[in-house]
Amino acid sequence: MKIKKDARPVLWSLAWSWILFFIPTLLIWVKWNSVKTTVSGTSITQKSGRVAKSYVNIDMSKVQNITATESPFKGGTLTVHTTSGTEELKYIKNPGEAANTLRQLVNEIQ
Repeated sequence: MKIKKDARPVLWSLAWSWILFFIPTLLIWVKWNSVKTTVSGTSITQKSGRVAKSYVNIDMSKVQNITATESPFKGGTLTVHTTSGTEELKYIKNPGEAANTLRQLVNEIQ
């Protein structure tokens, strides 16, 4: 008589490893999906958060400088320097183009 091995512990471990692998990805996706950036006539607004909501409102007449950075791992970020401080706008696609467009809008307002 030959006693066979039960593969359920290996399958269970494999299932848990995939679940644990996707938890950080899911958390980052939820964070990314909760950020909304809009540009209205004279202001830039970024809303973030699902439960604890955060709002950043930047008056374009107070903008001094806009810098763009892009990382293959973190994506694009716009750093907006104003007379009252510095704000980072994360998860921006094509940050260089967005920065140029915002600079043009700021120059039209000022």
